[in-house]
Amino acid sequence: WLLPLTLGLLALLGAGLRLRRRRARALRATEPDGRLEALLLRLRSAAGTPEGGQALIDVLAWQLGVAPAAVVAPDLALRLVRSGWPAALAERAAAAVEAGVAARYAGSHAVSDALPRELIADLVTALRPPHAT
Repeated sequence: WLLPLTLGLLALLGAGLRLRRRRARALRATEPDGRLEALLLRLRSAAGTPEGGQALIDVLAWQLGVAPAAVVAPDLALRLVRSGWPAALAERAAAAVEAGVAARYAGSHAVSDALPRELIADLVTALRPPHAT
């Protein structure tokens, strides 16, 4: 009686694991990237705060597929354009990063000038994939 019970429990466990794996795969296929959503939420909520500059750098690092420390570079706008961004948006984002870094090293927390809400809205729009209809 122990052998059939053990086999039955193993079969039930296997079916449960298979169902769980199938559900996880289906969720990944239909939901937007959770990391990107978290980064964009952080960027929107950090607008006008000292954390805004780092939130922007983290979003750009995600876009470029690099570490946040590799974002701050003279060729940032060019790299963003190569990753598929419009040139005007890439220039604005690069200028915001540059202004934020300059404000940080100057001892100022005036990153609200570096991260205008319009730029954040444009970044969110550019990074969100279009919804399928």
